[in-house]
Amino acid sequence: MVTVIRSAVTGRPVPDVFIRNLSALMDVPEDLIDIGPVPGRGAGVRRLTIGTPDLHSDPATVWAQRIAPLAMPGAVLTSVRIGRPGAAHTAPRRRPPREHRRSHHPRGR
Repeated sequence: MVTVIRSAVTGRPVPDVFIRNLSALMDVPEDLIDIGPVPGRGAGVRRLTIGTPDLHSDPATVWAQRIAPLAMPGAVLTSVRIGRPGAAHTAPRRRPPREHRRSHHPRGR
């Protein structure tokens, strides 16, 4: 299974993920876990690969048969997005600078 990890903070890299720790947490052999760059993207996204690619199965089948039993028993994959990671992502709305906000204080502060 291949998935994309995205930084929680825009403009910051994905924190280091140690394969040894992830292996212990998920009880999956270290040699079946890989974390690397996403081609054409910056350090704010990383590709997480668990297991070996199976070109003949859909993601839900691979998850149910090969990943969930080892890493997350009982977990069900509810949706799959295929395409370039983050292509449809929009940046979160930010509040305007303080001087552009309306004041509700009686003296205009």
